[in-house]
Amino acid sequence: VMYPYYAQWIRSHRDLPLRLNQWTNVVRWEFKYPTPFIRSREFLWQEGHTAFATQPEAEAEVLEVLELYRRVYEELLAVPVIKGKKSKKEQFAGAFYTTTVE
Repeated sequence: VMYPYYAQWIRSHRDLPLRLNQWTNVVRWEFKYPTPFIRSREFLWQEGHTAFATQPEAEAEVLEVLELYRRVYEELLAVPVIKGKKSKKEQFAGAFYTTTVE
């Protein structure tokens, strides 16, 4: 939905980096009996969308944000997590790779 607007928001290198945050509720009716606390039908989904001048800048941002999430979970919420990359099967369509904190 937002990518067609990138051409309007980014007119020159001075408009970079562009950072967007998206929160949405997702409902999945893919199974008959949800499992509480493990796999529910509805969950809150958060994702970031960015545009940088170079790929190394973008990848540095990814690592920084992953570390921020790890710190929130482990240092504020006392929930241990594993951060890393999703498998090819779990990767978003069109992505070079998809990262996660689980």
